[in-house]
Amino acid sequence: MLLRSLLVISVLLTLPGLRPVDAPARRLLRIKPMLGSRPLLLDGPAQRTSAGDELTVSVLRCYLGPLTLQFADGSTYQDPAPAHLLDAEDVASWLIELPGAPAKPLAAVSFRVGVDSATNVAGALGGPLDPALGMYWAWQSGYINAKLEGRSPSRPAAVRRAFSFHIGGYARPHATARTLRLPMPTPSAADTLTLLADVDRWVGAAPLAQTPDVLLPGPAAAVQAGRVAAMFHWPASAAKPSSYAPR
Repeated sequence: MLLRSLLVISVLLTLPGLRPVDAPARRLLRIKPMLGSRPLLLDGPAQRTSAGDELTVSVLRCYLGPLTLQFADGSTYQDPAPAHLLDAEDVASWLIELPGAPAKPLAAVSFRVGVDSATNVAGALGGPLDPALGMYWAWQSGYINAKLEGRSPSRPAAVRRAFSFHIGGYARPHATARTLRLPMPTPSAADTLTLLADVDRWVGAAPLAQTPDVLLPGPAAAVQAGRVAAMFHWPASAAKPSSYAPR
């Protein structure tokens, strides 16, 4: 009889809405690469930006720092991973697991777009920060926080219609990491949260014909760093705009 009662209780606790509010859940953050209102097509048919450029994206990579979940009750959860590398060639990289995150209504998510200065000067690291992944310049310049490459007829023939934006640099006044806070439009206890990364907010911020390639730290990289951070937003975030700041 006791065993049967325990089994019934166990089954009930697995039902939606009956899990204790502070119980660990398998919470996931799913990030969807977009270009405007459509999914980003890597090496696919040309897509049009809001600046009017036709382009094809061949490379999109971006570092996100540790995520902090801020719950409606005022408590927080800190992502144990030091960094996540989003890579358009690796679908799995856009799904971030948050181990042990409570199943409570979420009010906001905060994270760093890019790699902090301490990590930049720490030398060769492993995992998503492994220099072999192509996101590291050298010890003088550090990590590339975000990389976007592709082709567009708007670009000069002299560069074979190609564009390359490698955004990095950790030294002031041209540091490029940005700390981003995204309030939820409505607090959500969903196990999977969906965030958009709209490349149009980066590459569509200015006509490609007027935007030189960026391959080194400096003023141009610092300007584009703000556009990189602006890519990230909730599908219904218009009611509560995001905020970001240099970090």
